[in-house]
Amino acid sequence: MAIIRFQHLENPFERLFNLQQELDRYFDRELFSYPTTFGRGLYPAFNLFEKGSSYVMTMELPGFGEGDIAVEVVEKQVVISGKRSFQPEEKGVIYHRRERQAGEFSRSISLPDKVDPEKVTASLKNGILTLQVEKAKEMQPRQITIKAE
Repeated sequence: MAIIRFQHLENPFERLFNLQQELDRYFDRELFSYPTTFGRGLYPAFNLFEKGSSYVMTMELPGFGEGDIAVEVVEKQVVISGKRSFQPEEKGVIYHRRERQAGEFSRSISLPDKVDPEKVTASLKNGILTLQVEKAKEMQPRQITIKAE
């Protein structure tokens, strides 16, 4: 009987995980960061949920006013963009730490179904943008009446 030497079987996904970690570290450097208001290329956090015949989206946008934000709806996609300007520096003020940045962001969110762009409402309260997007008529369930003979 021949003796077969034990070979260490490598997890096939281990190399992929290592590659992902390397890419994360590589793109996390300042050289590749996006000049956005949220620093280091991050986008504003949002939640998307379905409520009745519409989709509701909430997005965190602290420090933005209604004139700083634009919302576009096209078929199954919502595009939210915003801009925060630099605050003029006051004379005689010495900053010890300055993390709030100025810049722009744009975020496209794909929705599961077509929506009616005419029936979109948006409100901004306490730094939270809330969008309510009505589904298109053809996407909403329709009750069929049955006629008995």
